[in-house]
Amino acid sequence: MKNIIFLLMVLVLSFNISTAQTKKGDPTIGWKNMLKQMDKNKDGKITHDEYMAMYKKNAEPAEKNFKWHDKNKDGVITQEEYLSNFQKKSKAK
Repeated sequence: MKNIIFLLMVLVLSFNISTAQTKKGDPTIGWKNMLKQMDKNKDGKITHDEYMAMYKKNAEPAEKNFKWHDKNKDGVITQEEYLSNFQKKSKAK
């Protein structure tokens, strides 16, 4: 049940981000929203700890999602990594 709720939250967030990006034509909007919510030390990156703090109750799916975003496996999601995933998703459509 927790996983279903988490997945619904992710879908809603993804839809909102995608809608905003389509309206504005700027794929960095989703990244900026993530930074506002997660980047506690304001360094322009999202660390594993910052990411997991947002999803404490859904650690297992959040861990998988973090690893998917962290392409170079350095424990940090950068703007380049995030946008790379967005661009791949857009090309698949």
